[in-house]
Amino acid sequence: MPIFQAIVLGITQGLTEFLPISSSGHLEIVPWLFNWNEFVGDSRAENTFDVALHFGTLIGAATYLRKDICFYSKAGLSALVGRRPWSAEAKIGWLLLLSAMPAAIVAVIFEPFLLRQSDRLGLIAVGLAVFGVILWL
Repeated sequence: MPIFQAIVLGITQGLTEFLPISSSGHLEIVPWLFNWNEFVGDSRAENTFDVALHFGTLIGAATYLRKDICFYSKAGLSALVGRRPWSAEAKIGWLLLLSAMPAAIVAVIFEPFLLRQSDRLGLIAVGLAVFGVILWL
């Protein structure tokens, strides 16, 4: 993949990840718009690149939020080990961790189906539009 394309996709990921829209959907649409065919027939390489982009976002967010992550992690772990009532911070820490579980479970169960649908740009575009309207309302 040419470096220019990687930069454009990295910028797309960075701009869309923290908005209430699908960064993964945009990572499918942008190459189609520019007729980039780097990953045609090689979904494994495309998935690896997408994971690398998402991992970069995770590292950036974790770096920015490191003080909060440490604060809530320490509170949650000390509440788990200690024999005293849980503080609000400990509850928030564990609830944040728990809130990721439904998405992880859905991803594991429906992964084969979702991977087959990821090449259907019409479905991606309709999904982005429908949920965009829902968020606008």
